[in-house]
Amino acid sequence: MNKEQDLQLFIAENPWLLNTNYEAVPQLPNNGTEYQIGSQQRIDLILKDKLNKAPVVVEFKFQPMIRENIGQILEYRARIAAHFNRDETLLHEIFGDYLLAPKLALVVQQCDDFFRVACNLAGIDVYEYKNISAVFSDPSRVKTVTAFTEAFKAAKIPLTLDRGQKLEELVYRPIRKVLEKYQIADGWAEPRASSGYFYPQYNSLFLNRWLFKGEPISIGLYEEFISEKYAVCICFYGTNQAVFEAFCKSYADKYAKDAEFTWHAEWNEGYLRRWFDPNEFFDSANTLFEGELDQYLALRKIHLKN
Repeated sequence: MNKEQDLQLFIAENPWLLNTNYEAVPQLPNNGTEYQIGSQQRIDLILKDKLNKAPVVVEFKFQPMIRENIGQILEYRARIAAHFNRDETLLHEIFGDYLLAPKLALVVQQCDDFFRVACNLAGIDVYEYKNISAVFSDPSRVKTVTAFTEAFKAAKIPLTLDRGQKLEELVYRPIRKVLEKYQIADGWAEPRASSGYFYPQYNSLFLNRWLFKGEPISIGLYEEFISEKYAVCICFYGTNQAVFEAFCKSYADKYAKDAEFTWHAEWNEGYLRRWFDPNEFFDSANTLFEGELDQYLALRKIHLKN
């Protein structure tokens, strides 16, 4: 992905990357991209805020932000609002009175503190992509994000701002009860922030919790969304190669031959992963996790007895 239009189309197909409450507007030509609002003016992208129903005017700049970018997007807001009294326009048909209060978003390569303050004062959200340019230039990663977006359309816990609360209700809380049942709740570590993959605000939106940290063999629970599949993973991990490899062999022989084992010599850490369909896991997180915990405790007792 090496030009402004590619980034524009990518966000149009995956608007959650800007905000989990943003959605595409399929009623608009070209899915809201390059929308013409005057004889010559074209808006890069128009999205919709699911919370307040307002249009979101998005402008893309494949370069560091400059002062003129602020004036340009403010002009677009004025042009959008000018459609308020034009009942015959498609924008008015879709957004109605909310045309008077369009939201503004600038997607730029980078933005310094001065321009960020100026944008905040003008009611403009700024998104930088300088740290994720490698994603946009890698077709396989672009394909992965697109597939992830499609997967969430049928997800039991969709990608919304209250998703963390739903995960607490359907996953974290039931699993904690299982740990209390086994009297090992003190091993329940705090949620570990994910890499944020695209933006830091997504850290709390995905499963990413680890148990018994610091132990020779531990358990992790996370959502995988940067590989070929979207799945929930229960992951065993360890730092003693000999002990962990013996643990993994016993696990595969007794419980799951399809578990994926990897040892990273450079990190001195190994992983054994079990994959679950997300919706199946969210329906019965406590039962599935308890089964894995039983197996973990039994094998841990054998392989760590010395």
